[in-house]
Amino acid sequence: MGCVNFSDLTQFLEELRRDHLLVERRLVRIVELEFGYWSSPARYKHLIVTARIGQDILQFDRFYGPLTGHHEHDRPYAQAMSSHLVQLQESCQELGIETRRGVLEEVTVLA
Repeated sequence: MGCVNFSDLTQFLEELRRDHLLVERRLVRIVELEFGYWSSPARYKHLIVTARIGQDILQFDRFYGPLTGHHEHDRPYAQAMSSHLVQLQESCQELGIETRRGVLEEVTVLA
């Protein structure tokens, strides 16, 4: 059991296409987070996409930012995240895979 991580959406989607018939429950989980640090006014957006393929978890993990609250500065980050979400939705639809909110995590049980 392992986790295969990607920070490049194209690579993640290539891997998903190769193994799309093996995606458990024909389901990809997507979660969008926003957070900041107490020591900085900047905010960050975080996109995590997960799917189980056999014993492994396939994961796309990407941060967008820093977001400063200034529209001109933040626009490229917002556009990149929006574009990635559209690509994910369209690719999953083409492959017959459902998308739902949430994140899939591996749980290790110690004996």
